[in-house]
Amino acid sequence: IKPTNTNTKSTPQRLERRNNIMAPIASNSTKEKKLWPPLLRGSSAEFSDLLLVPSFIVFFAFLFRQVAFHPLAPIPKMIPVGFMAISIFLKRNWISSCSPQVSLLSLIFLFHSFGDALLAREDSPQTMGFASSMFGLGWIFYSYLLWNRIPASQKTWASLSFTKKCVTVGLYIWGFTIVSVLLSTTDFSKSDAFWSLLLVPYVVCIISFLAVAFISNQQLVIVGTLFYVVSDSLIVIRRLLRIEFNVTIWLFYYIAQWLLMAGGLQWIQSRYNSRASSKSN
Repeated sequence: IKPTNTNTKSTPQRLERRNNIMAPIASNSTKEKKLWPPLLRGSSAEFSDLLLVPSFIVFFAFLFRQVAFHPLAPIPKMIPVGFMAISIFLKRNWISSCSPQVSLLSLIFLFHSFGDALLAREDSPQTMGFASSMFGLGWIFYSYLLWNRIPASQKTWASLSFTKKCVTVGLYIWGFTIVSVLLSTTDFSKSDAFWSLLLVPYVVCIISFLAVAFISNQQLVIVGTLFYVVSDSLIVIRRLLRIEFNVTIWLFYYIAQWLLMAGGLQWIQSRYNSRASSKSN
């Protein structure tokens, strides 16, 4: 007679017990989180959001001339926007179906952080050309991110209000005017002067992005882009008139990046919510 072990349970019973234990854990691991606003305090604080704190601290440090013009400035100047990029990237799995869009938004801010590093020192035509390329790529990818989620019926110039059309056309004229003036003061006899020509496609990229933002009607993105245009305009005016705008330029620029980050995350979240509600209905 074989002894029987009264402590062992049948396989179905063990599986049922294990499933009952693991169910809450699985539910929590797949629970989707809101991309915005950030959680910075208490037990609900997220590490990805806490990265925005050193981003702000380093931004504030660069308001001081001693820091902004330090020989090592190009490296730490990547931190304010670079940490935004990392913060966004760490949220890529918060909404599984939106992972590609969140990753793309992170890449946009990574490009902008590289542009910041290039312009940390006194800009030559070559560094300005490289920086314009980094920022321009960011605007192209951001345009794609918004455009890809706009309903087909709205993807027309006619969908814009008269005011938005005037602002877009006016900024095109303004952008090409200041670039023309800047290029007119450039000595093209120098070998690296032709890098300055990259400012022309850059203007096309940023103002075209503003038009896409108008069509998307994402208010934070629109305001952030306008702050960005003001910052860029002050950079050109500083070069032409030799007036110190460093604090104002950096302030407008950082506010613009915050608005663009918040607006991008809100845009992705709102598109996801719209799809979820339409499926439920």
